[in-house]
Amino acid sequence: MRATAFEFRFRVPLLAVVLALGFWSPGFRSSTVWILGSGAVAHQRWTDIQTASLAVGEAAAVLALLAATLRTWAFAVQAKQSMAAVAAQLHCLALAVFMPLYGAIFAVALTALLTTRILIAEQSMGRIARIGRLTTRRWGHALLAEVYFWLACVGMFVCVPRFNATLVLQAVLASAGTALIVQGFFPPLRKGFLTA
Repeated sequence: MRATAFEFRFRVPLLAVVLALGFWSPGFRSSTVWILGSGAVAHQRWTDIQTASLAVGEAAAVLALLAATLRTWAFAVQAKQSMAAVAAQLHCLALAVFMPLYGAIFAVALTALLTTRILIAEQSMGRIARIGRLTTRRWGHALLAEVYFWLACVGMFVCVPRFNATLVLQAVLASAGTALIVQGFFPPLRKGFLTA
């Protein structure tokens, strides 16, 4: 059940399409997971709806922070494929909070399937993570290579208190655009951003 050569080579665009469908597919018009989760927490009378909404949104931002940290570490130690796939799944979970319910289910399930197939393909190719000497330069390259994940994380932390999922989505899109610009200025870093 490993990924085809096409899936392996174009994993980032494929994952981007899956996430886009999670947000924008016309069949997935419903309340976001953020609203539903906040309502469920508030319904239990643990807290008011505003506090519940903030907690659910910030939990998603913490997942995004964890994903960014894992990807940066994986790039820095050159162990990126397996850790990057785990980070991609965590990042998808963070984004899914701001998607409509059915879109979130679709995106999380397909992301898990794609990243699992990619990991199986990677293992069959015999790629082994090797941990090299960590230098300041390597950490700098890792931060630049994973700039999308860091900016998306910051965007979530900034936009969540405004209680607007559309703002979060705009921050994520701006993060992706900025990361592509950074990759254009630093071509050797493309291997970081353009791998899942």
